[in-house]
Amino acid sequence: MKRMIFEMENFGPWEIDVAPTVYPPREDTELLCRAISRLEGNASNAIEIGCGTGVVSMALSALGWSVLSYDVNPYAVACSRANIERNGFERNVIVREGGVGEDGWGIPDGTKLIVWNLPYLNPPDPNGPVLEPIEEASLTDLGDGGWSEELLKSLKVRNNDDLTVVLLFRTDPISPSSPSVWLMSGWSCRSLEMKRIGDERLEVFAMWRTGSGSKEKREEICDSAMDGVIHLPDEGWQRLIVGDQLSGRGRRGSKWESIPGDLLAS
Repeated sequence: MKRMIFEMENFGPWEIDVAPTVYPPREDTELLCRAISRLEGNASNAIEIGCGTGVVSMALSALGWSVLSYDVNPYAVACSRANIERNGFERNVIVREGGVGEDGWGIPDGTKLIVWNLPYLNPPDPNGPVLEPIEEASLTDLGDGGWSEELLKSLKVRNNDDLTVVLLFRTDPISPSSPSVWLMSGWSCRSLEMKRIGDERLEVFAMWRTGSGSKEKREEICDSAMDGVIHLPDEGWQRLIVGDQLSGRGRRGSKWESIPGDLLAS
């Protein structure tokens, strides 16, 4: 067992035990903590996936969140629980064994935030060296969309209108997990923090449902998208996308001309 002190702007100092096979706090941990400290709005219920030593969950708790933490590594679960209790966060952080794709996995109703430092080691070569099974599950990404896509699939069975997902990706070299999968599934995406560590670029993204989940209205043709959007319901984020408009206009009455294939929306 290794003991260390974790301290960065806004968080700590916290005395942390790091058990064998448990991922210790590193620069990517600080990057993720820095990103979540930038989130605005009221703190409520959060989930951390892959809690490791519990540092990110403690940071969330320090920001006012009630946290449910998961890890597939039983040593990480025990380590997190001990660290959380030692540093006085046990009232607001619950740690459980499990994770995405495990039996009984699910996002409780009322969850407003999910945080995950995604495993970003490349899947092992069939003939290459491999980690211990516990470390492999915690640190290595999946092929074909990665763990990021597995999380996205698990969210399709719930209403995500009020949910924000904060994930740390390796964006260079590109890993199987990618924020582009979320964009293609109708989520908005914004980079919060980025850092290059050696040959790798790590980046933290926030994802949320575009328009709080409300669908855009589409029309083949109309007089003007700007005039048409006035008649949409006066609630949420309304959007109108049209294939062609007969009398579209821009600022100061200028004519808005378009050709097939243009994006016409308001």
